[in-house]
Amino acid sequence: MNIPNIRSTATLSRKFTRPTCWGPSLRGCECETSSKFAFAGLQRSGRGPGTGRKATDRHEGLRPNAMLTLGWSDGHTFLPVDFALLSSVKSRIQDINETIDKRTSGDKRRMEALLPATEVIPSMLNRALAAGIQASYVLMDSWFTYAPLIQSVINRGLDVIGMVKADNKRYLLNDRRLSLQELYFAATPALGASKETLRHIDTQLSPGIPVRIVFVRHRSQWLPLCISQAKFVC
Repeated sequence: MNIPNIRSTATLSRKFTRPTCWGPSLRGCECETSSKFAFAGLQRSGRGPGTGRKATDRHEGLRPNAMLTLGWSDGHTFLPVDFALLSSVKSRIQDINETIDKRTSGDKRRMEALLPATEVIPSMLNRALAAGIQASYVLMDSWFTYAPLIQSVINRGLDVIGMVKADNKRYLLNDRRLSLQELYFAATPALGASKETLRHIDTQLSPGIPVRIVFVRHRSQWLPLCISQAKFVC
């Protein structure tokens, strides 16, 4: 998306901005404003420029690009801001034409498509912030809640809210490295009227990246949310 289109979104976002409480999923948690950047997951889209595999027979389907979308929201309205079509060197049909002017938007998009999503996200945030779009935090799913990317978002003056996977990541707590399951039992049970929030605990993803892990109710189980900084008080 070009900068003029992002600037038009910036104008609309300023009209919608207002202080409200953010969503029912974190009921019992408060933040100073509800405006946020939201990254949609890697949704499969149509073919991108020079990428995607050909179908050789009926047993092999197309493998199109994955589309990463950045949007702005105040909790009621969602405005698309930027997008990126992502692929890989292995899945592209043909190489990039070396005669294409490297200054063109098409060539820049092709080069961007070969980067991992964790490297594309900071560039998308830079474009949105440079266009004047303001937000307090970035909302993302469990695909992106890793320490290097969270640190990159924090360096841009934004906080992060995102789900975390129950994988091999370890969390630092009192000189111990705990799994997510162990962190749940070490967390403090939530008090008050909130029925969605079960437990929360302050920990570190890695040295220098303090986060709060909030365990929210999901049917008969729990889901972990990673929240950077202390703007969100549970």
